[in-house]
Amino acid sequence: MNCQLILYDTDVIVDENILEFNCLYYRINTEKLAYQELSNIIDEMIPYCLRPMNISKILFRNFTNTNSQNLTFEELRVSNVSTQELLAWSTPIDLVEKYQVYLNDIDLSLSNELFYNCTQPWFGLQCQYSFEFSEDMTITDVVENEFNIKTSYLESTSILIQQLPCYTHIKCDRGGTFLCLDWREVCNGRIDCIDEGLDEAFCFDMELNQCEENEYRCHNGLCIPEEFWENGFGDADCLDRSDEFADVLYPNSCFQDPTFRCEEHSCRTNWHDFPCGDGQCVQKFDECHNGRHLLLIQSIANQGYLSDKCLIAMMCLTELIKEIRGIVCETLFMNYSVYELIKHCDPIFQFPIIPVHSNHIRFLYENISLKSASSLLIIPDYVCYDEQLCDCIKSTFFYENLTCINSSELYLTTSISGHIWIDMILSIESYFRSCINYHMFFNKMNNYANQTLVLLYQCDNSSKLISKHRIFDENIDCCMSDDENDKLSCQLNSKHRIKCINESKCLSSLHTHDDCPFTENQLEKKISFSKICDGSDEFIFKDLNGKIYTDESQCNYWPCNNMYSQCDGFWTCPNGKDEENCTQTPCQSETYPCISPYNYSLICLSSQRVNDGIDDCLGAMDELRSCRRMYPSEKNPKRFRCQNSSLCLSSMELCNNIRTCPSGDDEDFCDKNRFICQQISNFNRTIIEDILCRSIDNEKNRIIHFSIHTSSNYPQSETKTISEIIQLKQEKYHIKKHISSEKISYSLSRYCNRGLTLHLRSEYENNERICMCPPSYYGDLCQYQNERVSLTLGLVRAERRNVYVIVIMLIDEEANINSYNQYEYIASQSCGIKLNRYLLFSKRPKNMSKNYSIRIDAYEKHSITYRGSWHLSIDFLFLPVNRISALLYMPYERTPILHNCFPTCINGECVQYLNKNYLFCRCFSGWSGIQCDIKLNCQRCSSDSICIGSKNDRSICICPMMKFGPRCLLTSVCPKNACQNNGQCIPADISVSDSHYSCTCSDHYYGSKCEYRKGQLDIDLENLNIPSFLSAFFLTISNESESRLTIMIQKLTLFQRRVTFRISIPYNLVIVELNRKYYLAVIQSTPKLDLSTSINPSQECLSIEILFNSTLMKMSRFQRIKFYHIPCQKNYDLNCFMDKFYLCLCTKDRHANCVEFNYDKNLQCSSKHYCANGAKCLQDHPTCPSAIICVCTDCFFGNQCQFYAKGLGLT
Repeated sequence: MNCQLILYDTDVIVDENILEFNCLYYRINTEKLAYQELSNIIDEMIPYCLRPMNISKILFRNFTNTNSQNLTFEELRVSNVSTQELLAWSTPIDLVEKYQVYLNDIDLSLSNELFYNCTQPWFGLQCQYSFEFSEDMTITDVVENEFNIKTSYLESTSILIQQLPCYTHIKCDRGGTFLCLDWREVCNGRIDCIDEGLDEAFCFDMELNQCEENEYRCHNGLCIPEEFWENGFGDADCLDRSDEFADVLYPNSCFQDPTFRCEEHSCRTNWHDFPCGDGQCVQKFDECHNGRHLLLIQSIANQGYLSDKCLIAMMCLTELIKEIRGIVCETLFMNYSVYELIKHCDPIFQFPIIPVHSNHIRFLYENISLKSASSLLIIPDYVCYDEQLCDCIKSTFFYENLTCINSSELYLTTSISGHIWIDMILSIESYFRSCINYHMFFNKMNNYANQTLVLLYQCDNSSKLISKHRIFDENIDCCMSDDENDKLSCQLNSKHRIKCINESKCLSSLHTHDDCPFTENQLEKKISFSKICDGSDEFIFKDLNGKIYTDESQCNYWPCNNMYSQCDGFWTCPNGKDEENCTQTPCQSETYPCISPYNYSLICLSSQRVNDGIDDCLGAMDELRSCRRMYPSEKNPKRFRCQNSSLCLSSMELCNNIRTCPSGDDEDFCDKNRFICQQISNFNRTIIEDILCRSIDNEKNRIIHFSIHTSSNYPQSETKTISEIIQLKQEKYHIKKHISSEKISYSLSRYCNRGLTLHLRSEYENNERICMCPPSYYGDLCQYQNERVSLTLGLVRAERRNVYVIVIMLIDEEANINSYNQYEYIASQSCGIKLNRYLLFSKRPKNMSKNYSIRIDAYEKHSITYRGSWHLSIDFLFLPVNRISALLYMPYERTPILHNCFPTCINGECVQYLNKNYLFCRCFSGWSGIQCDIKLNCQRCSSDSICIGSKNDRSICICPMMKFGPRCLLTSVCPKNACQNNGQCIPADISVSDSHYSCTCSDHYYGSKCEYRKGQLDIDLENLNIPSFLSAFFLTISNESESRLTIMIQKLTLFQRRVTFRISIPYNLVIVELNRKYYLAVIQSTPKLDLSTSINPSQECLSIEILFNSTLMKMSRFQRIKFYHIPCQKNYDLNCFMDKFYLCLCTKDRHANCVEFNYDKNLQCSSKHYCANGAKCLQDHPTCPSAIICVCTDCFFGNQCQFYAKGLGLT
């Protein structure tokens, strides 16, 4: 069923406490392949609801729809209309469930209830709503098109910046301007509210926050699970994005992106830190797509006591505007009128009239009319500040009640490299960053004093205290810059800092560049074997004596003519042997064909003149090293170097009628104006084009990823290839469906700000607009930013075949539920999963006197059996957005019942949270409260569901399998034969857009319908001791990407000689580990579906420690690898060998061919309770293992080592 626009929460009880109703749920699901056929998933749900300031304004409209057909429930029943049909017609879910109640009981009180049969595009209880788009669309289509048509102010011809969304729950004076407070400006390290500075009042508490050992501390002091730090999901989990790489690009497109990654993050402190209000962050005064920077510019144009002419002159001098009050600034400069205007400024005046930074840094100008250089007029004479807050800055001037410093002492002119005003403001912000933020800090000094030595660092010559985590983080927080002393940087012993080798320096994860010449992290750094000794320096390292080497040093034992250097257009060998017999060449052996830069004729250059540091050829094609070093990418290689220049160009930049090279040598040789290397056929190329393009063409075809084409297959077999049978699951990214190609005006595209524009039908006004707001906003125009909890939950499964119901609740200290979410977690459908969910407070603003927390309950779906609960605290309630992340491990068994809760549980049971040593009363169905003593009205829930609480007098119901809906009254069944090969079908909640049934497959099959059979690998163990378990490492090799490693483990019985693995991905190479030795089991250039192989002692991949002498073993990893071809050349029976980082095969040419091989991955189980009797628990993947095994201690046996064998006479 393809549901369209199904409203939730329409059955509203009119109450001033109702903050949202008439909701549509937008769901985003992104997948990235993780392990075999399983993916890591990000699942996000955004409810768009009516969230007006006055609920009665919308609810009590006198409206009767006379345009749509209406039917009573009785008429629907007589016509045999089912609830599934009503859902297909976009009927609100509450009405559908009410109709189901009528069908179940033939309740006469409901017989005259009306159903309105809406025609597109109208929907709603009375067909009163429609969207801008007339197409037949789901809510997914609506949201994505609404945001796609949002216009950047840069594209708009007429700019009228309306009031952008504001955070109004803090009293904030921005200087009487239209620029209001954005929630991201709370606790951003500087005061934005110039009156009382309440935006920073409580933020120092975050400086004192310490994280647990298994957590990563964000730069602002919040904590996330360590597993979420740079975990490759692609989005930040820290509120301030400090766990994210600095060069991500998605924030620039946030004006068209409604998701968590934009809405639920602030700006990095050491990167573009002015919030545009939609997730985009820019430097101060740089352009925001939504135009918020224009409001910042307007704020400094406040006239105050300045005369008209003085204000006009000063605003034009900032060069932030083009005209003011009808006067074009450029004209003022051209005719020098600006000098006349500044004569109307007072001898001493402040501009702008509001602080330029924080709430006390001000610019003061003196006798500006006497200055002559127009470019320096805007530079203030004095910068004034609060002396108490900036206690280590020595003042040079006092004016009235201001303490000032001469601007010359700040060297403002030397900091200017581009835009004068912007560079000057950035310099001021950096200089005064060392000031204390607010006066209330001094009132709390005594509270912080005891923490100083443990958690805080006191700046030299200042009373300022900062968290020790801010030491050496690229932000100067102390006026003496002593916090950036690298000698202090390792004192924290933080495992998330990067330790520099041979130096007492540890880089913060916030560093945007590498300040270490060589780091301990580089010891683990991926160094592709194909890049070593290839003629291009890419890696620099030091040995233990401090001597510097590169990947091109000490290459005496490296064969220059190898599988990775051959035919790539570059002479790795001095005589060019690696490029012989690749293509037809007009030159003889050991000469290099190129084009003369003087007459553009062919020359055959002697091998002695190639790579000698002298440019002999056009484009320096005989000296490719420098361009390869600067631009190592092979996708669009830049290999043409301009004459007498270091500029390198790609083939696309040659002969394009644009003289890119300083001397124009990229165009002077061209015969015709055409992109010479982009022709479909190479036959029409001139000799010049052929020579220039050949090296570029060859490099594009270069083998850069690990390949086994020079190795012999093992075992030899004739079975079907895996590509004929197996289906490799494709990664699923969220792709926006673009329906409307029409851009609308800037103002109309932002009528509802970040919400959805809805047409409301009435008797008189067919085109009245109202707004559906996401949880982040509320108001008639979604013009206010909401206080909220934005929660990211990672779920790690226990049993692979289980289906869980996850209930997420925001509760207060009396266990009242403010808001909740439910999620059906099908463990077999994903590897790792992250849920992004919103939780809202029941009051606006939230009650700051209450203690709020998050409780998460897990139930097993089939039987609705309670499994356990987690507790997440909300430690910094003063934050507008509480961004909380947690990783939950599903329990293998039910949480045990205890008996020591206080107060006692009356209608419930005492249990302990899975993640904390807290006890609480879990109430039985129909009860709530701290002691489970409050009776719930659960008549709304179906009899086969569980009633766990209520919100706004509406029951919260947990549905059994095959039931769905808020009241669990609707039935969902699977189609006949939905799952093949005995797969188990799990019905879908068909009221959710784009929802489908799921299949849980047996161990032999996979696919969305269990339609694909897994490949089978049988391994015979010959002349080897049988271990208690065996690990197999499957490598999938691709020409397009790095090799993918899949690990599988299996427990063995005492006399087991054959092991069988079933796998759902193609593989080319298999290494088997038993008893800490490694054996080559499979090497196949073309994958096979089913394969039988064997391993024996001759197949062992020896350790490099056996093959190399002590002298070589004492070398660093980077030096030692240069000798890895020697074992293959000396030992003709050697198939493979290994070190800590690489698996190396010996090729047919007796060269080493190595691939990164992380054989020492941690296989310890995530659960400590799966195995019994002290057994060692192992799993082959940290989050979605295909196997979990228990390695038993003596005298115990069984799958979980649960049986004792001594009394049975067994061993």
